[in-house]
Amino acid sequence: MANPHEDAELELLDLAQLEEAPPQLVGYLVSDKALNVSTVIRMLRQAWQKIGWTHLEPIQAYHTFSITVENAEVAQILRERSPWSVMGCSFDIHTWPQEAGLKDLPLHMTAFWVQVHNLPRHHLSLQNATTIGSAMGTLVEVEDPNSPEGYRGFLRNRVQIDSRRPLRTNLRFNRGNQGLKHNFGLNACLIFAITVDVWGILSGSAPK
Repeated sequence: MANPHEDAELELLDLAQLEEAPPQLVGYLVSDKALNVSTVIRMLRQAWQKIGWTHLEPIQAYHTFSITVENAEVAQILRERSPWSVMGCSFDIHTWPQEAGLKDLPLHMTAFWVQVHNLPRHHLSLQNATTIGSAMGTLVEVEDPNSPEGYRGFLRNRVQIDSRRPLRTNLRFNRGNQGLKHNFGLNACLIFAITVDVWGILSGSAPK
């Protein structure tokens, strides 16, 4: 007997309905262990209460959440400040396009800010920030150390990495003809604690 629903077409929302709908995001918790879902939601809502109204729902085990927000401004702030820290784990926020299913989203890709410390001043260049960031993962944004907002005494960039894979190690950066070694710290927010030897090896580990 033929299935009467076999050739049925699914409804598509029209443009007016889509424009009226509140922005939708997806949150992904990077953790190998199951965390209490209610606690995760409570901590995030407390952290976001001054930003604007939000609503979270778990949609895949303990690590994937749908996030409905008040407006596009709230969505932008949450994305720009991502990843967020929840019980020592990283909570990354992704946009959720209307035409995309959950499986279409690269939830395993996490972007975070990296600070490169203890470099000699003559190594605080945009090119060096780009070189180091590109060696770690996909470079998303580089802060120009020669711009007024970039006068920090260290380099800063935003890098996207695949959270399913170990952080790359044993990366070497040459310092030209100089015979001196200088150690500096490369500190990645929330996920990775990293130390770098400018002359020799970059090494890091992800907290459990």
